[in-house]
Amino acid sequence: MRKFYIITFFLQLTQFLKAQKCQAGYYGTSECLQCPNNMMSNPSNNHSIDQCYNCPDGYYFNSVDCLKCKAGTYSQNGKCITCEDGTSSEEGSLFCYECPPGQYSKNGEKCKECPIGYYSPNVKSSSCIKCHPQKASNKGSWMCNYCQPGEYAKDGECLICPSGTYSKFGSIYCAKCELGQGSNPGSSMCIDCPPGTISQQGRCINCYAGSTTTEYNQIVCSRCPDGQYSEPGGQCKFCEPGTYISSFRQKSCVPCKRGLTSYQGSQCFECPQGSLLIDNKCVCGKNQFMVGEYPNFTCQSCQQGFFSEEGSSSPEECQPSQIINAHASFNSSDILKTLSIYLIFLMLYI
Repeated sequence: MRKFYIITFFLQLTQFLKAQKCQAGYYGTSECLQCPNNMMSNPSNNHSIDQCYNCPDGYYFNSVDCLKCKAGTYSQNGKCITCEDGTSSEEGSLFCYECPPGQYSKNGEKCKECPIGYYSPNVKSSSCIKCHPQKASNKGSWMCNYCQPGEYAKDGECLICPSGTYSKFGSIYCAKCELGQGSNPGSSMCIDCPPGTISQQGRCINCYAGSTTTEYNQIVCSRCPDGQYSEPGGQCKFCEPGTYISSFRQKSCVPCKRGLTSYQGSQCFECPQGSLLIDNKCVCGKNQFMVGEYPNFTCQSCQQGFFSEEGSSSPEECQPSQIINAHASFNSSDILKTLSIYLIFLMLYI
């Protein structure tokens, strides 16, 4: 009996080894049969139709193997179907998704952003709509907008107005500034060029050092008068006493040499004979007064009965209680003090 089982086992083993080994997608023993439509089997001893199976979701059968459905398609009943316009999908998808506003798609292609100057207001758009000539949009927009002040619409894009021009809300061009006016890029209005500046190439620029303008809306700078200076964009000013202008286009004054001074930025000079130089100004001494216009003056001594302080331009009359001579004045209180000291001195030594 045992011998019978051994013989039977070897017969079955021999029959099994002689069975046909089918490739993937086929099954059978003596003959390999193709699995039903869109079904797959592993490359092994596939003896039964039960060993055939459907491709998983998102895959399709290409008669040899299960492959992922390409992007822009989805799987249904083992087949890949192209997505509708306005929809798309990733590789191996079971469904297509709708393109959001601002994007579009055709033939299942990847959703793309609308270009500049176009828009798509709805989901599932297959194309983008061109903006109105007065409007513009950024990339991927779902609506178009009017351009802001200082901008203008061109080819669906908002561009900055250049210097010397301006624009209002919703403009399609930039208007030029009037003569004597200027503006910076992106301006909504022009300004009158203020004093110290001129209008040049549509912008207000500072006058160069040593020149200026004194009114608005000017186009030419005027040179400062002799003895005056100006910083760029400033007004002309006289030099302080003791300084002067050495050349044109100076923005500051140069100090005079020691012992010299100046008047209203003129060349440096010595003080008139008999006068003193104090704080960069020529003045007459005490009990003298100035005769003539500064700086061409002379110093004259006060007459008897008059006096003046240092730097005075006119003498003052002395009071009756004061003793006067041509060069000095003493009042009665000064004389009494002097006599008192003299008497005390005599009493001590007599």
